[in-house]
Amino acid sequence: MENIGLLGGTFDPIHDGHLQLADAARIEACLDKVLLLPAAGPPHKSQEEVTPFHHRKRMLELALKGVEYFEPCFIEEKLPVPSYTIDTMRYLLSRDDGTVNYSFIIGIDAFADLLSWKEYRQLLTLVHLIVARRKGFHRKSALDMIMVQLGYCSNPAGTRWEAKSGLKDIFFLDSQPDDISSSRIRSKLRSGAREVSGLCPEVLQYIQRNGLYR
Repeated sequence: MENIGLLGGTFDPIHDGHLQLADAARIEACLDKVLLLPAAGPPHKSQEEVTPFHHRKRMLELALKGVEYFEPCFIEEKLPVPSYTIDTMRYLLSRDDGTVNYSFIIGIDAFADLLSWKEYRQLLTLVHLIVARRKGFHRKSALDMIMVQLGYCSNPAGTRWEAKSGLKDIFFLDSQPDDISSSRIRSKLRSGAREVSGLCPEVLQYIQRNGLYR
């Protein structure tokens, strides 16, 4: 089986924190590669709030150019909006021959809201979750609720949850990516900053050349 990680997001814009998260998941979960999937229509945002898909697509291509183990994947461009993870997974699984083991990579903030996701239980029968920890996160009650409601139990180290009901495992990363935020980057660019940490030079040049985030 080929082990492939999936990192979805708005990527508005793609930054070093995304790549650090993808690499941490690749190393700790022993993934063969990670696909980065920009959402065509994020369910939690209106289309007016999000930079047009063709710009986000091009920035992702520039950020991943020549980067080993990472590939852009634009399948959500073909799917109905809003872009739900369960629909993306069904589409991916319909295209492979059963030799791929998928793991979906998310931050712990998003994971704490898992019970509000579309068809979350069905999703966990299709794909493993890899969850990135974050300093200062205190919603332990939300995590306990997920564990109890879905029938998971954890190993002594708390790094892996397993279920006896046919659901896929949930794996928690040890490492934590740098605290880089797309919203903070956009705010700096709107204020006229010419140099912004966390962006690869090619992405920054593309943003400036196309007048994005003004």
